[in-house]
Amino acid sequence: MQTSKPLASPEHNAVLQPAFSVSEINAIVADLLTSGLPGVLHVQGEVSNLSVAASGHRYFSLKDSHSSISCALFRGAANRINRDLLKQLKNGDKVVVKANISVFQPRGNYQLIINDIEPAGFGELAKAFAALKAKLDAAGLTSSERKRALPGWPRAIALVTSPGGAAIRDVLSTLKRRAPFIAVHVYPTLVQGDSAPEQIIQALIRAGCDPQADVIILARGGGSLEDLHAFNDEQVAYAVINSPLPVITGVGHETDFSDFSKGFAQTATASAHGITQHLSAIPNTAANAGQTLARATAATTFTTTKSATG
Repeated sequence: MQTSKPLASPEHNAVLQPAFSVSEINAIVADLLTSGLPGVLHVQGEVSNLSVAASGHRYFSLKDSHSSISCALFRGAANRINRDLLKQLKNGDKVVVKANISVFQPRGNYQLIINDIEPAGFGELAKAFAALKAKLDAAGLTSSERKRALPGWPRAIALVTSPGGAAIRDVLSTLKRRAPFIAVHVYPTLVQGDSAPEQIIQALIRAGCDPQADVIILARGGGSLEDLHAFNDEQVAYAVINSPLPVITGVGHETDFSDFSKGFAQTATASAHGITQHLSAIPNTAANAGQTLARATAATTFTTTKSATG
């Protein structure tokens, strides 16, 4: 009968290698990852397995054609990121994240802790924006000296915006509340997409020819840089610069990366406030002398011009 042989003993002169514990290996890997990589990483990939916890934390994987890595976007960081972008974030989106690497040593897992997130291609749009701004700056077209004063008492305001967006509601409600005696002529246009720049330009041209308007508001709601890119178009910038009427623009949120051709850095609502800043007290002043005129002019006149957009 054969008996099993005992494990071979190391040869007499062999050098015994120390055995690492699992914890030691994980600690070494964690040190290599955290010390061998930059403190802040920019990683591009496709979102998958996206989930939102009740706590407000977001978890997803970032993948390419060969690999994937787990990501965590905690609520505190999420509150500092563009809200519209986060609402629209979905599986399949290609994004660039700014993150730091984190290792959970007890399990030997690592993940990216997300500090910021933006659509892939944002960097190229930002570079194009910076190049165009430098070009217009060099030509002196964005200097403060070129800013035109707003009219003290506009007969009418030409509003260039999307007829179905949040911006038109915000602007009209603000103007009706603060200066209901000023007529508003709406010039509808697309505010997003490949066709938007040309439509914005044509709407600005029509608004500039308005025989009653003394000022133009160019407005749209918030969004990502890609959403707002139509307002960073060179020809749109020149249409604003060459407008026969002063243009006040309220594009995006105050923290958004918005257009550089604006007369004032404001939201859509704030642009309406800017025009009516010194007018809102007039109805109260007039009321002290008599309310006949105030009653007669209580309703703002809204005139919507025809547009090729239908």
